[in-house]
Amino acid sequence: MKIWCVAGLATFLSSLWSTADAGAWPRGEGNTFTSAALFFSWPDSRPVSSPDIYLSTYAEYGISERFTAVTQFGTADIYDALRAQTVVTLRWHVSQPDHSFQFAFDLGGGDKLGQAVYRVGASMGHGLSLGAYNGWLAVEATMDTAANGAQSSHDVSATFGVTLDPTWKVMLQTNGNRAFDDAETMKVTPSVVYKLTPKTDLEIGITKALRSEDSPVLKVALWHQF
Repeated sequence: MKIWCVAGLATFLSSLWSTADAGAWPRGEGNTFTSAALFFSWPDSRPVSSPDIYLSTYAEYGISERFTAVTQFGTADIYDALRAQTVVTLRWHVSQPDHSFQFAFDLGGGDKLGQAVYRVGASMGHGLSLGAYNGWLAVEATMDTAANGAQSSHDVSATFGVTLDPTWKVMLQTNGNRAFDDAETMKVTPSVVYKLTPKTDLEIGITKALRSEDSPVLKVALWHQF
């Protein structure tokens, strides 16, 4: 299966998980947030009926006011379990829950394409007042290190979002990544979010690589809180 670049498979997967309602903000004790996304790509001008399909899931559970458990799973081929990665981390929220600036740190590990990894991460979030609208800015950075210490990858993403009304949000995310093999990618994802129910949202966006001529990727995601 062709992806943006074969060497950047883990690069692509590592950036599938960011959402507006995840990151530095505390989840709150006993509260859960989940998202599931499908990504559709049509490389080499293939027919619309035959896309490559990538899968991403993300979940947060509020252990307490200060700690959140995070589970992430992604695969570059929904038909091939060997092309998957799973990472579990514990997030420590440094800021008070009602503070306008939120800071958090992550520590955990998992499996990337069959290789054990350790993860450390940091995130920042800030609520914004934009005239008649409210918005937010979020920045997240992670480093995954192979258990044998021989390789590491780095990922940084920034998200700017605006709540237009109780039903609609718009977001713009940029992402940069350096993979285990030192391959670098940068991409941008504009998207819209529609509230289906008080606890469920639908996100639709387009991801475009900035350093290559690869085909855009369609993103369709559901978020749910309970």
